[in-house]
Amino acid sequence: METPSISEGRTHPPPSAKWVDIQQKTFTNWVNEQLRPTGEQVHDLRIDFCDGLKLISLVEVLQNKAGGPGPSRRLRRIRSPVNQHQCLENVQVALNAIAADNIKLVNIGSQTRHWRFDFEEVFE
Repeated sequence: METPSISEGRTHPPPSAKWVDIQQKTFTNWVNEQLRPTGEQVHDLRIDFCDGLKLISLVEVLQNKAGGPGPSRRLRRIRSPVNQHQCLENVQVALNAIAADNIKLVNIGSQTRHWRFDFEEVFE
């Protein structure tokens, strides 16, 4: 099955499993490098961002880097989410912070596919 390309309506084959795996490992390594100051790590993006806590930490780190020196910004969060509603609320906090920085989010929301990070769809 070919998917339409963004440019000029061309189509291209879906990414191979190997390519998706390489992209996932590369992004995971980048996330871990960003999270290093917090002492947090991700192992499986499909799981580790689901409760929103590590996603919020990543957004905070990136916002602080962009904002330069000064007090770090702390976003509110439910520290020990116990149900899907609380997890989605945490994810929404992170998405709202991204949007507040004038970063356009297209077709992304806290309830998108139960917030399971799916590289096959992201990179199609």
